[in-house]
Amino acid sequence: MQFKFFGVKFEFDYLFFCLIASYLFLDTTGLLIPLAISIAFHEMAHIVFLILFKSKITAVKLNVGAILVEHQEIVSKWKNIISLLSGPISNLILSGAFWLLNNEVYCAVNFVVGVYNLLPIKGLDGGSILETICNGYFSAKIIRMIVGFSTMIFCIFIVNFFLKYGTSFNYYSVLLWLLYIITPILLKKILKDS
Repeated sequence: MQFKFFGVKFEFDYLFFCLIASYLFLDTTGLLIPLAISIAFHEMAHIVFLILFKSKITAVKLNVGAILVEHQEIVSKWKNIISLLSGPISNLILSGAFWLLNNEVYCAVNFVVGVYNLLPIKGLDGGSILETICNGYFSAKIIRMIVGFSTMIFCIFIVNFFLKYGTSFNYYSVLLWLLYIITPILLKKILKDS
């Protein structure tokens, strides 16, 4: 499904709705609403900073692996980094606000989303920040190797964390988080190969 609003193309992938339906059906934690609000604020922070930096937003795509905000390239490396940091920082600020309001669920969800997106994993804000920092110092091939190695190390760490502490979590939630980690990487690989 797609439509245009104020010149910005919005695309919703069928599989995105399948993932939401699966989560509603399988998840017993009740975290879908706090997670949706957290992700919405995260993406809105990116959009606000893109607008502040006068980067024209061309499309917003919701697919299985991520919410992608396509925009014109920001010329300044530091503005790009600030724009990438705005999402995770907004989640950490919201986490603090919910902590002050004694709302543990919203506090924890925003904290996890903020910290998780700062990890230097390809497809996440942290991976894009790492690529941006390396750009200009290394060749594109070396940057891909650095980000790929970083992604592999952190994915192994996350999988080991869930295997070790998975009994304390709802297994369906753990499975969906692992899919959330792996899907952007696989999608980029598939798109690159096709």
